[in-house]
Amino acid sequence: MALKSISPAKARKLVGRGALVVDVRERGEFAREHIEGARNEPLSSLGRIEEPDPGAVIIYHCKSGMRTRASAKKLEESANCEAFILEGGIDAWKATGLPVVKGGGADDAAHQMQIIGLSVFFIGVALGMSVNPAFYALAAAAAVWLIQGLFRRA
Repeated sequence: MALKSISPAKARKLVGRGALVVDVRERGEFAREHIEGARNEPLSSLGRIEEPDPGAVIIYHCKSGMRTRASAKKLEESANCEAFILEGGIDAWKATGLPVVKGGGADDAAHQMQIIGLSVFFIGVALGMSVNPAFYALAAAAAVWLIQGLFRRA
């Protein structure tokens, strides 16, 4: 049985009747915002979904619907009851005016800072190898900055 798509309005009605909403985005995305009552089961670690009760309904969603459609076969295998894919994901849910729970974005900012630090590190190494060995100091400074960030998070 292939997973069927469901509109946000129809999904909301099913949620009101006890449908289980499963958010397949990664934990950081879920922490930033999610549909109230949704359970986070990232695609990267998705196992079999235990149905809450006989005759249960599961509604899978991601940000825009692309990941859920691309992983429909895997999602279908994880459900042992009737299941749907939310059309347009949480973006469509919000566009329809339906509520979401907002969380913090601290993980995102920290992740972006790590990417910047690593970029500066590798640029310093590349410039040190190809232009002037003095650029290794830039790589060393970036490494120290990244290491300090690890200790601040711990």
